[in-house]
Amino acid sequence: MRFIAKLFFTVGLMRASFYRLFCKRIGKGTCIMNGILLNWEKISIGDRVYISHSCKIHSIGGSIDINHDVFIASNCNILAGGDVYIGRYSMLGPHCLLFSFNQPYYR
Repeated sequence: MRFIAKLFFTVGLMRASFYRLFCKRIGKGTCIMNGILLNWEKISIGDRVYISHSCKIHSIGGSIDINHDVFIASNCNILAGGDVYIGRYSMLGPHCLLFSFNQPYYR
């Protein structure tokens, strides 16, 4: 059982090193399982971040900045029409939805 857990973690580290070629920034010790990152040049991920299975991170118009030591559980969706900042030591629970849209406000 420990071997399988280490194997999945190692695969996640290898996937993060692949995404490092395309993203704005991915820090050291970051583990990305089956996270789907789109518009890579607008996504910045800090050190020791864990992104679990089936997460979707989309940057449509804004940027996404995930700080250090963040845990994002499975099936989370982050959709950034505006800017999204996730602070240090944050946790997003399973099936969490984050949406950010910067639209003009008219009275």
